[in-house]
Amino acid sequence: MRWKEGSLIKRNTQSPGIHSNTMKSNYLPYKIFQEESQRLFRFLENYNLNLASVEEGPINVGTHLTYKSSLVAVQLGFEPQERLILVYLIKLKDKQIPTYPTHTYYIDELIGIKSPSLKIPHQRSDAVLTRTGIIQVLSQYATFLRKYGKNILRGDFSEVEGIRRRSS
Repeated sequence: MRWKEGSLIKRNTQSPGIHSNTMKSNYLPYKIFQEESQRLFRFLENYNLNLASVEEGPINVGTHLTYKSSLVAVQLGFEPQERLILVYLIKLKDKQIPTYPTHTYYIDELIGIKSPSLKIPHQRSDAVLTRTGIIQVLSQYATFLRKYGKNILRGDFSEVEGIRRRSS
C-alpha cells in the first residue's frame, strides 16, 4: 500500500539533521520506527539526502519518513496493519516526488538484482510490531542500501529501470 496524499498528518522538517528528539509520536511502534529509522538511515546525509518530512496516520494506517536530495527521495514506511516495513527509492522529477508509481521502486527490486537470496526477516509477521523486529528489518534494509544502493542514492536508477523495461 502506498500512502495517499492527505491521508496522513505531515510534519515538515525544514532543516537538515533533524533527528528523533524533535519527532515524537504517541503510538509506541510509530515512535520506535521513527527513531530507529533516523538512527539507522543517518548515512543518507552522506548523499545529501536530508529528512524532509515525517507523516503519520491513525494507528494501523502507517507512518513514513521521507529523505530528499535534488535527485532522489527515499521513503521509509511502516504499516502495522499489513505487518510491513517498506523502503521506496524514488527518482525525482524537477526536484519533486512524481505521482506514484512513476519513477518509484521498492528496495526489494534492487534486492532482486543484487542479492536475490536475501530474505528480510519478520515481514508480514507480528514480530515486525516489536522493537526488536522493527530494528532488525530496518537494520537489514539500511545495510543493504548502504552496500548496494550507492548509484541510486547518487541519482543513477539505470539498474532498476533496466529490469522494469525487460519485465514489461
